[in-house]
Amino acid sequence: MSDEDLLTDLEDTHQALFNLRFQTVTRQLADVSQVSRARRRIARIKTLLTERDILAEVDGMLAAEAQAADGLMEATDEAAEATEDAASGTDDDGDDEDGGS
Repeated sequence: MSDEDLLTDLEDTHQALFNLRFQTVTRQLADVSQVSRARRRIARIKTLLTERDILAEVDGMLAAEAQAADGLMEATDEAAEATEDAASGTDDDGDDEDGGS
């Protein structure tokens, strides 16, 4: 089920619970266990929605960490190249650093 379907089902179940409580008060409800079943259904739907929110948040955090790690790897690679260039005595264009003397 999609989030929209769950939210619609949640609203419907809340309305059904309201009606069940009203029937209980007016002594029209024969099976009072329907009230607890509706409450449990509401709890299950809310749990699913919360789990999805948490998973989406964790996925976002992991994506941000992966992006940061990629940036760190690029910076490390660039620093390693600069160190190698400095050690070999050449610029990016391949010339000697001292101007070719």
